[in-house]
Amino acid sequence: MQDRNRGTLTIPNPIARNDMPRAITATALIAALLLIPEVSYPGEKAGPKPADVKVTPRTYDAWEVFDEVSRRGGPRVTIMGPRHELYGKPQRLIVPLSLRFRSGNAKDLVEKIAGRNRLGVHWASGGRVAVLHRKADVGVVSAILGSMSSDVLKARRKAAWLAGWIQDPKVVEGLLRLLSDKDTATAVYAEASILKLGLGAALALGPEQALPVARRTLEDRNWRHAAQALAQFPTASGVSLIAKTLDKARSQVVPRLRDNRSFRRGPARRDPSQLKVLELLDCLGRTGAPETLPTLSRYSRDKDPLIARQAVYCLGYVENKASLAELRKHVTSESAQVRSRATLALGHMASQEAWTPAEKPQSSSQKPGRPKPATCFSRPSRPRRTMRSEAGYSRR
Repeated sequence: MQDRNRGTLTIPNPIARNDMPRAITATALIAALLLIPEVSYPGEKAGPKPADVKVTPRTYDAWEVFDEVSRRGGPRVTIMGPRHELYGKPQRLIVPLSLRFRSGNAKDLVEKIAGRNRLGVHWASGGRVAVLHRKADVGVVSAILGSMSSDVLKARRKAAWLAGWIQDPKVVEGLLRLLSDKDTATAVYAEASILKLGLGAALALGPEQALPVARRTLEDRNWRHAAQALAQFPTASGVSLIAKTLDKARSQVVPRLRDNRSFRRGPARRDPSQLKVLELLDCLGRTGAPETLPTLSRYSRDKDPLIARQAVYCLGYVENKASLAELRKHVTSESAQVRSRATLALGHMASQEAWTPAEKPQSSSQKPGRPKPATCFSRPSRPRRTMRSEAGYSRR
C-alpha cells in the first residue's frame, strides 16, 4: 500500500502482508492485559502520597504554607532551634517570590523554602515528616555521637550538654537514647538539650521516647512549646495528655473574670489560666483527631463566651460528619460570636458537604416569597419623620 500524500501515517495491513499470526498474538496480548485485575496493597491509603500533594503558596509566611500542606494530607514540617520563650513560636521563614501563587508538590516546596532560608531538610517516617535544621559540621557531629556512646561517664555528660548547640537529627536521636541513661545528671542534660533543639523534632523522630519530656514540660512555664509540638505530631497518648492539661487549666480560671467587661482593657487584664485554656483548645483542635470531638463539643457549650467560641472554631479541624453536624447546630446559635466562628470553621473545611447549606423545613405560617432580611447586626427600624419648612417642601 503506497501513500502518495506526504505527512500522513500509513498503517500496514497484516492480512495483505501475510502477518496474520502476529496480529492474532498482539490482539491476545492486549486482551490479556485488560483482564488483569488491579493490585491493592494492605494499608495503602487512597489519594496521593504526602510528598505529592499539590499546594499553591499565597503568603510570605512559610509556616502558614506548611500548615496548609499538613491539613491537605502532606508532610508535617518542624524546625530545630530555639523558640520565642513567651509565645513559643518557631523561627521566621520566608517563602521566595518565585514560589508564590504557583502550584507545586509538597516535597519540592519544602526543600526550596529550606534552601532559600539556608536550612537542610531531613525526611523521616517515609516522607511524612520533614525536620528543618542548620547544617552542622560532619566532624563535630561524629565526635559528639562517639562521646554519647562512650563508657566514660564524664564524656557522656559533656556530650549531652554540648549537643544542645548542634542542630542535626542524628544528635537528637542520640539524646533520646541518653534519656534512659543510668546516670541521672546525664539524663537531665539530655532533656535540657532536647528542649533547646526543639521538642517537635524529638517527637517527630522518637514519639514514644520524647512523650515523658512533653508531659513534664506541660507542667512548667514552657507549656506552649510542648502543646504545639504535641499538636504538630499527634498520637493517642499526646491527645489525651493535652485534654487532661486542658481540664486542669479550666478548673483554675477565676470565676469573676468570666464577664466580658473585664476584657476590654486588653489581654494584660485577662486571667492567665483563661489564656492557657484558649491556646490548649487550639492545640487540641489542630491535632485533627476524632477522639477530640467529645471534648470540643463539651467546651463549645461553656459558660465563658471566649472559651465557647474558641471551641466552636476548633471543631473545624476535625473533618468528619459528626463535627459537621455539630457546627451546623452552632450556626443557628443565639450568640453572634459563636455563629461567626462556626461559619469560619465551615469555610475552612475541605469537605464539599460543609459548603452545602442545611435545608430547613418551611413552616406553614411563613408565606413563600422573598425572605426577611437579617436583623442581628442592624438597629431596630424607626418610623421616618417628615420636617416641613416654611417654603412648603418636605425634607427627610
